[in-house]
Amino acid sequence: VAADAAAQLGEQLHGVAQVLAWVEMYALGRALGRVGRGLAESAAAVRPQVIDVLRKPLGEGRARAEALLREDGGGVRCAMRLSRLMDILISLLFDFARGHLQFGGKGVAHEPVAIIAVGGYGRTTLAPGSDIDLLFLLPNKASPAAAKTIEYILYVLWDLGLKVGHSTRNVDECIRLARADLTIRTAVLEARFIHGER
Repeated sequence: VAADAAAQLGEQLHGVAQVLAWVEMYALGRALGRVGRGLAESAAAVRPQVIDVLRKPLGEGRARAEALLREDGGGVRCAMRLSRLMDILISLLFDFARGHLQFGGKGVAHEPVAIIAVGGYGRTTLAPGSDIDLLFLLPNKASPAAAKTIEYILYVLWDLGLKVGHSTRNVDECIRLARADLTIRTAVLEARFIHGER
């Protein structure tokens, strides 16, 4: 049984490695960095450039995941590949917004934010066309700079044509709401850290 589980995990990791090969995370990060280095415009004005940088790898990543699905017939593997693709794009987008847009002003320390996947995305079973459910987890109430960073990320994801469900909460709110609502409790149980501060 352990050998079967190890073989299955190896296949899944191979699928993830294939995704990483065509996403070319490093090159994509550098492309976003070039957009950021020349940033003399407002965040809204540069958003079309950011979308242009992300649109191609998103489309290629989806196409590659579909091709691999047709090749290996692994629906769960396809969902894992799509989840990993979104993890990478969201992480790069967060780093870009944090590193280049400076919503709090130059030299202002960033408030800790953790980006958490919930629902099917949290289980790494993101089906094609499914909502990308995100929780932006903060230690306290969102500062104006954190709120603008989160808003920027959401606008870019929406402009890419993605369906995004989202919430912004602190830990105390998550606990209080989970106690009161079974749906939220289940979502929190299926949560998975994507990027940001732990």
